[in-house]
Amino acid sequence: MTRQTDYTNEAQQRLLQIIDLLAGHEVLGLPPSEIARAVGCGAATVTRDMANLQHAGWAERTPKGERWRLSPHPIQLSVRCAAGWEAAEKDLKDIAQRYGRRA
Repeated sequence: MTRQTDYTNEAQQRLLQIIDLLAGHEVLGLPPSEIARAVGCGAATVTRDMANLQHAGWAERTPKGERWRLSPHPIQLSVRCAAGWEAAEKDLKDIAQRYGRRA
């Protein structure tokens, strides 16, 4: 018998929503009120969530401090992921060549 359990957590899901929301706003950022409206929570919750994202290195305040944006960290993760895919692609091509098949 398969046990069905929901391991999701509302706060963690909201943090992921905020990360998705901030993507594409790395220059100007978004004001906390817009973040709260988009994820359906209050200002105090956004303040706490943004403090957690900032502490983890995922978000930062814009220079004037009035808005939030993604920090370089998630972009750096994307670059590392792309490099991993490129290395894997090269390895597969090398293997295919060794076995006489052109990739």
